[in-house]
Amino acid sequence: MPNAVDTGAMNDAKNGIAPAHAYQSLEGTELSFSNDQERRKGLDDAFDYRGDVTLRLSSGATVEGFVFNRNPDGKPPQVQLFVKDDPSPRVLPYADILGVLFSGRDPADGKSYQAWKEKKHGERVAESKRVEEEMRKQGFI
Repeated sequence: MPNAVDTGAMNDAKNGIAPAHAYQSLEGTELSFSNDQERRKGLDDAFDYRGDVTLRLSSGATVEGFVFNRNPDGKPPQVQLFVKDDPSPRVLPYADILGVLFSGRDPADGKSYQAWKEKKHGERVAESKRVEEEMRKQGFI
């Protein structure tokens, strides 16, 4: 008897699912901003990043932490971050930030949509086999 779960590869295009884009980690990447557009893009990337970043400030200082919010349209535009080893969040204006280093480990690196699909498919196949065995034990099949 065939498994209750289709063990063939799913055709995402047929099912209307757009293919996942390859994830490329920014871990270890350093950006320096020469204009507001680069700064906005770089800080958006820092917000999307799942690890800690180190911000290089116009004062010459650096701040390491996790960017959890940003307001690029605020007056002034600003980011909020949890500074490493400090329980209070910190707010920094965009204008004070000259660059960003993606310094923390990226926990999303190596985890793709394809890997997730393969894992879920394996779980479904295992569950199907478990149910089939239980049905056999009870004499239904």
